[in-house]
Amino acid sequence: MSNPLLDSIITAFNPGKNGECSADNDDALYYALSQLAFEYADDTTGLEEFLKLLVDSGGDISRITGVTHTPVDVDTFIDDPYFLNMKSEVDGKDHVYPEVRKFVKEVINGGYIEAMLLGAVGIGKSTGAQIITEYYVYLLSCEKWPQLRYGLMPTSTIYFAMLNRTDTLAEKVTYGEFRQMIERCPYFQENYPFNKDIKSELVFLKHNIRVIPAAAYAGKLLGMNVIGGIVDEINFLQK
Repeated sequence: MSNPLLDSIITAFNPGKNGECSADNDDALYYALSQLAFEYADDTTGLEEFLKLLVDSGGDISRITGVTHTPVDVDTFIDDPYFLNMKSEVDGKDHVYPEVRKFVKEVINGGYIEAMLLGAVGIGKSTGAQIITEYYVYLLSCEKWPQLRYGLMPTSTIYFAMLNRTDTLAEKVTYGEFRQMIERCPYFQENYPFNKDIKSELVFLKHNIRVIPAAAYAGKLLGMNVIGGIVDEINFLQK
């Protein structure tokens, strides 16, 4: 996905034949940066940081993308006490059913963009969906500028949506259980914290990433950069 404004900035940084920017190129750069400053005036700190890196890299966007640290694998994320800690330290009992773990790893490592979990009550459908979504939030936390992966401006907000039949169910069940897992995770307390004063949604303090609850048919998600999430109790949704 391409962002025209970002593309124009990158193009403007490309030197001319003599290694210097032409007058036209300077005009294009001025226009692009002016538009960027106007559009993201509310987040000047993040914008200044991004622009400094862009200048330092000579406009080479590939040099300011990538990861700040190498992500752990799925099993480590599930079991390690610094992450979800879903294997008992007392008896070593696995709190994730083997088939659920297998499914989670298949979805994440297989590069799927959509998955449907079916089955009886209590087999781990919600747990599996939460682990998958939390791991994707974790992966974004490891990146320098996760917005660029989706063709967004560096200060754009990325959303994960926790959906259910009603707003109340979404908030108390889907989002509520997801938030509890995040709150128990030391990584999200120390390395990638969120604003604990805001209860209605998860607002991470870095990268402008949010997790929000909503009814599955709610129009308030329109226009948002929703890149993932969970649709719970889909068989009860209105047709």
